Order: sequence, then C-alpha cells, then structure tokens
Amino acid sequence: MIREYRTICDLSEHSFTATKVQGVTLGELGEVFLPNGDTCACQVLEVDDDTVLAAFLQSPMGLDTETCKVRFFGHGVELPLSEDLLGRTWNSLGEPMDGGSMILPEKYASINARPINPLARTCSTKTVQVGDEVPLRLGGKGAISSNPRSIAKTIAQVARNAKIQGEDKPFTIVISATGLPFQERQLLTDELRRRGLTAQTALFASNPADRPILHRRTSRTAMTAAEYFAFERDRHVLFIEADLSGETSTDVEERIGCRKRREGSITMLQILAED
Repeated sequence: MIREYRTICDLSEHSFTATKVQGVTLGELGEVFLPNGDTCACQVLEVDDDTVLAAFLQSPMGLDTETCKVRFFGHGVELPLSEDLLGRTWNSLGEPMDGGSMILPEKYASINARPINPLARTCSTKTVQVGDEVPLRLGGKGAISSNPRSIAKTIAQVARNAKIQGEDKPFTIVISATGLPFQERQLLTDELRRRGLTAQTALFASNPADRPILHRRTSRTAMTAAEYFAFERDRHVLFIEADLSGETSTDVEERIGCRKRREGSITMLQILAED
C-alpha cells in the first residue's frame, strides 16, 4: 500500500526524518516530491514507532520541509530476474547503466535475502582454479589483490581463467564492482567482449560519486542475481566482488555455497584494490 506524508523534518543533504507515519518498514523504498516537480528516491534506514529515518538515494535539489511530501511504496529494493540480466550492466537498484531497456522479468526478488540455512548446505569436493592462485573449493570464498588502475583487466582475466577442475562447462559470471569509474567500467565491458564472456556475464556497478547507501546495495543486488542463476537455473556461478568505494557490505558471504538438491553453486572471489 502506497502512503504519503507531509511530515518531513530534521532535513540534511543525506537524510531526513518523517513523523506520524504508519506501516512503514525497514529498508522500504520511497520518493520525495520536490518543489520543482521532480522526485528524489529514498530508503528507510530506521523505524522508531511512528517516526522513520530515511536516506536519499539521489541529491535532493531545493528541498523544503514546508512544501514537500514523501511517499512510501510498501516494499524494499527488488531485482527483476530473468536470463536477460546476462550481457548487461546494471546499477545497485537493478536499473540499466548501458543505455538498454529494462527487462521483462520472470519474477522479482528482494535483494535482502536470508543466508543459506546450515541444514540446507552441502560441501563440494570439486575445486575451482583461477589462474595461478591457490585453488578454491566450489562454493567457497577466496581473495586476490590488484592495482586499482588495472582492476578491470584483473576482473576480466579472472573471469576468463576460472574453471572447475575436471569439467568443461563454463561459469555464469556475476560481477559486483562498487565505486568503479566510468572509464574503468567501459574498459571492463570491452575486455569481457574481447574475451568472449559478455553473454555469460551480468555486471552490477556503482559510480564513485554515488551515495554510500548505493555502494552498499551493489553487492546485495548482484548476489540476488547470482542466487537466481545458481539455485533456480542450476548453474555454477562465479561471483566476483571488487570494491573501490570502501563501502561494500560483507553480509553477502553467508549467501554463497552449495545447496542440497540443487545442481548449482555460488563461488565467491574478492578482488582487493591495493597499490
């Protein structure tokens, strides 16, 4: 249910408080109507009885607490899911960054999924080789370092070289790249295309100038796509996380692994930007 309020107060560049609200939940999305007719997206960070603290997802221009109103949508960030996520570049809200159109989804899923139930987990004996690095266990986690100035080439090289030992079937690749400059993002998509990986890769990214809340959402949104391909499409997914923002949330680590009665898996490799 969509609800609107004219009770905005305690306004800052990054957040605001709204009072006398009802039924609004943590993580819920909304929009603030600005005096010039534009809207500014927001998301609820805290709920205290009938008062909520919300963060702006964009820069509010000309916001006036006397005339503005906020509308809450009744749901949090939900990612549209389908095969058409592959071959595309998306932001932390699941919106196109490559100039293409939105996809026709099979379903929507919240980006704030729960960790895999320990009783539903299973351990694989297979290993994953990523270049010259120490092999990973399928469904496990590893990390390598890279110079920030060559992060795009490192990501593409890892994606090209990663293989499950003893199998010829390639990974489906999901990349989370936070704080990635436009030039590096273009270089990454060019490298993926040059190496023939575009059709099996979904890239989720945030810009350096994005607000911290959007950086933190990027890995969760990307992981939601990885879960779809792994546990609904029964594919082995390589989840590559590269953070140049310092704002990445680490709670996605509990969502990787192998599940009982599922053919797919999620293996995670973090690329650490180090000079």
